[in-house]
Amino acid sequence: MRPRRRLTDAERRRLTIVEGELTALAQHPSWPTLERAAQQRIEKFQREIAVKIFGGSSLDVERQAFIRGFVKGIQYTLSIPTGAEASLEAYLKSQEEVAS
Repeated sequence: MRPRRRLTDAERRRLTIVEGELTALAQHPSWPTLERAAQQRIEKFQREIAVKIFGGSSLDVERQAFIRGFVKGIQYTLSIPTGAEASLEAYLKSQEEVAS
């Protein structure tokens, strides 16, 4: 494993600001609206799949890949703000250990 490089004060401030801004997204009044819209879209895809499967047909490979990519992408996007604070704390803690 590559040894960790110690962050400069400027890099540390920038990282703290960016992670703080990402964390603040989850506190924004419109964030629940985005989460609901994403969930509704996922449910729409699930209905589409169920209709095709139970209707005796199948989804073509390209459509399957699109749906899988969309769902994974939106789940990742929605997880960024909620995980930002924890990842920042873990990273800064590891930087303190490197400095010691």
